[in-house]
Order: sequence, then structure tokens, then C-alpha cells
Amino acid sequence: MYVRWLVITHPDVFIPYACIMKLERIKRVVVSQSNVPVSSVSGGRKMSEKIVHQFMRVNVKILEITELWLEDGNLTAKKMKILKLCIMFILVCPTCIPLLREFIIVLIDPAPDIVHRIQIILAESCVLGAMYMVICFWKNRSQIKDLVDSIADFANYSELDLLIIDEKAGFFSKIVLGYSLSGMVIYTLSPLLSTESCEKVKSQYKIDHGIPCGIIVPIRIPIDPENSHIFRFYVFDQVVNGVLAVLVVVNITMMVCGLVEHAISQLKQVRCLMSKLSESGNIEEKLGFVVKYHYAVIRFINNINKYFGSQLVLHFTLTSVVISLLGFQILMVNDRKESLMYALHLIGWLIMLYNICYYGQLLIDESIGVAFDAYSVPWYNCSVRVQKDIKFIVMRSQKPLTLKAMNLGIMSHPTFLGVISSSYSYFTLLLKVKNA
Repeated sequence: MYVRWLVITHPDVFIPYACIMKLERIKRVVVSQSNVPVSSVSGGRKMSEKIVHQFMRVNVKILEITELWLEDGNLTAKKMKILKLCIMFILVCPTCIPLLREFIIVLIDPAPDIVHRIQIILAESCVLGAMYMVICFWKNRSQIKDLVDSIADFANYSELDLLIIDEKAGFFSKIVLGYSLSGMVIYTLSPLLSTESCEKVKSQYKIDHGIPCGIIVPIRIPIDPENSHIFRFYVFDQVVNGVLAVLVVVNITMMVCGLVEHAISQLKQVRCLMSKLSESGNIEEKLGFVVKYHYAVIRFINNINKYFGSQLVLHFTLTSVVISLLGFQILMVNDRKESLMYALHLIGWLIMLYNICYYGQLLIDESIGVAFDAYSVPWYNCSVRVQKDIKFIVMRSQKPLTLKAMNLGIMSHPTFLGVISSSYSYFTLLLKVKNA
């Protein structure tokens, strides 16, 4: 009675133990039957085989460019890495420090109009979001590297081509990153192309405080716009900062999507093996392997939540605010080029949010499907041991695997709708404030 209560109330504690006990029985059976190779039981590669491949190559390459990826597990920064970090810090400061100063001013000073306030708040929100994701990733980068490398362990359970799955995840990452970078180019060129129209409609507040046209974010800068060379360098510095922010946020988000893509593919294989159990005369051995396979996928998802959960919080908190601010700016600005600029920015955030919620929903659906496949096994013709193991699988699968943003919630289709609903509420609030 106690064991039954423990299984129902604490499946994450009891199921691994039950799996291990079951696998020990299977191990004794396989060893006793020396003429049965391990690969015939598992349906996968031999345990000694190891895939030598850098998984998530597209995302890892970008992380190496931004100096966020931990190379060869070496925690001691080399001289070249320190030099690159110093250069990146020098490039970030000229934009981030004046932006932070302007952000404080627009919060205190009642003189700026609401459109200018929203522009500054929007820019500062994106910068703070990128910095938050960098800090969270840097904190767990050693564990994240091990997590990416652990994808190769699935070769012990399945004959699925992990390289094809990885190429598929990399292809989608390239599409989203390509759109984001192309949108960033338009985002940066739009103010430069609309300098003349900006000068005509420039507010008195910007004239009095010397806020120039032609820069991405209209802020006070300690540079004379008449000095073309220095001004161009400052514009270039803003472009670099914008590209870095896009690369960090989008790349880490797509990396999570790619990892979940691998997990979903493995869950589909678990379901496939489960549905074929009735075709085999040796159900007990096959079932034990499937239990171990399923537990490996569960452990992989738990590690994703552990090391990326804090970064997914950004999509629960900041995304709804940014979407509402972008929608407000699209309606308020008078220049079509600026409207296009904010529209592209808005579409990018929506694509990123939907991607992570879409993969989270797929993960939920596939993990629940394992319970149906387990129940479809002719358990009534099996031994009591097999019936108990199937019962464990069904009970564990009734608790779906989810992509969690720490304790704030899970990434799924309802979450996407909830964020959009929150964004619309903030948007209508901004319109009421503007009208007032």
C-alpha cells in the first residue's frame, strides 16, 4: 500500500528506482543469454559506439563568436579571449551608458512626450533582456556544454540519425537568425534614410537637448553630429550593440528549440518501440529497454529546464511588455519607414515567442502519447511484472514533460495566447494614457 502511494504522489522519485530495478533483472537475463547481442535488445547502436560530432553547430558557432561558449571545458580565459571580451566591453559602453542615462531622465523629467519615452523604454528593455540572458547563460555554460554533448548518448538507444535531426534544428535556427539579422539591418538603416524627414518633424524637446536624427535610439550623446567621422563611428557602435543583442536573445532561444527538437524525436522513437512491443515474443526484455530509454529522455528534458529555465523567464515577463510597446510605436510614429522598422521588430519577437511555445506544446503532446501507447500493449496477456512496469509507464506519462520557465509557467500554446492577451492589455493602457 505504501509503495502504491509513493508511486502516485512522487513519480519522479519512485520511477527511476523502479526502472533501475527492472534493468537489473534484464541485465541478468541478457548476460545469461550470451548469444543475444545488446543491439538486438535495444534496437540501437552498441553501447561502445560514440558519435563524434558538434551538435547544435549553428548555435554553438554564434556563441563562440560572442565569447559565451565554453571551449574544451576550460574555465581559465586565454589571452585572446580576454582581449576579445575587452573589445566587446569597449564597444558596448558608448551606447549602453548614454542609453541608461536617457532612461533615467525620461522616467524623472515630465517634459518628454510619450512617444520619446516609449522609444527609450523599449530600447532599454531589449538591452536589459539581452544582458539578463547573457548572465544566465554564462552561469550555466559548463553544464549547457555537457547537455549538448549528451545528445550523442541517445545513439545507445535508437537507430535514429541524430545528425539529420541536428541539421533540421540548425536549418530552422538559420532561418530565424537570418530574418532577425536582416530585420536588424533595416532597423539600423531606417533612421539614416529618414534623417531629412526626422529634422522636419523633430520635437522641441529634442531640439533643446541636442538629440540628433540618424541614430537608432534618439538619446543625448556626448558627440557633435557635425563631426561626421565620430558620429558615424557612434552609429556603427549602435549597430554592433543591436546585432549583439539580437544574436544573444534569438540564438539562445533557438538553441533551446533545437534541444527540445532532439527530445521530441526521441520521444517519438520511444512511442514507436512501445507500439511494437506486441509484435515481439520477448516483451519483458524489450519493455525494460523502453523504460530505460524513456527515463533518459526525461532526464534530458529535466536538464534543459534546469539550465535554461531562468532564461525562458524572459518570454513570460519582458516579451509581453516589448510587444505592447512596439505596437504602440507603430501607431504613434508618423514616418512610414519608422513604422516598418517597428513592425519588423514586432514580427521578430512574435516569431521567437511562438517558436518556443510551439516546441513546448509538441513536447507535451508527445510525452502524453507515451501513456496511450503503453496502454495499447496487450498487458492482459503478460506476466504480473510486465503489467506493473506498464502501469509505472502509464502513471509517469500522465504527468507530461514540459518546457518550464522556472516556476512561472510552461511554454505552450495557451502560454502564447496568454502573453498576447497581456500585451494587448498593456497596449490599450498606453493608448488611454496617450489620449489622457
